[in-house]
Amino acid sequence: MKKNPFTYIPEEHYGSFSDPLPAWPDFTPLKLLNDKYTLRLLREDVKDFIFFSRFWNDSYPDLYGGIINDILHPEYYQRLFGQRENFLKGFYSAFVFEDNMAETIFGGSLTFMDFTNRTAQAVLLAVSPSYRHKYDIGKFLYLYSEHYDRFLEASGVEYAWVAAVANHRVTQKMLKHIGYKVRGVVPGMGISSISKVHYRRENYVYMDKFYNQGCKRTPQKMDLIPDARKIFEAGRGEPRVRPVKSEK
Repeated sequence: MKKNPFTYIPEEHYGSFSDPLPAWPDFTPLKLLNDKYTLRLLREDVKDFIFFSRFWNDSYPDLYGGIINDILHPEYYQRLFGQRENFLKGFYSAFVFEDNMAETIFGGSLTFMDFTNRTAQAVLLAVSPSYRHKYDIGKFLYLYSEHYDRFLEASGVEYAWVAAVANHRVTQKMLKHIGYKVRGVVPGMGISSISKVHYRRENYVYMDKFYNQGCKRTPQKMDLIPDARKIFEAGRGEPRVRPVKSEK
């Protein structure tokens, strides 16, 4: 039987449903930049929950009323992150950026894992306003991105994506630094609050990266309309995925 070139993948690259699903790996806290800052995971601790939520309220109040509104409220953290042996083993994992001298949380990130789809999404990343536009914080964020990249690789996911906000370049640059590719710019992808009365629709840059042989498991050809082909060819994507012309 003739194989369909649009779906055929060499058998040695197939995934198996019996393979272990991805899982959040352990992460040993790291002191970076002459021990000035610590990169670690969120702790299951009331004080940590309060300071982490306070940081989000200070740095990203636009999250109010959106789909990730719960990150602003420490009383919802057990629902987000689990408890005891299941803490940070469910859908969400969270990194914490800590200033060791000030003994305060100045930033952090939130990542979602779709276990059965073997994918991860970087949902949020922010830094407190008083820590922004500083050279050493920029260096810290680039180091964080490298450890985040290794963290995802160790998790076993095959694909990861990010909708990076389009109103500044920091996140976009960090992702490019670790090999993420721009797939498109999506106007109005999600809402954020202006106040507790009004909201606006935000613009995002869609970026992604393959992990753990995920690229090899994708079909080698795609049947794209001309507009989609232009976008794909502009970024070139992964070299094994080749668009073909649609039949007239």
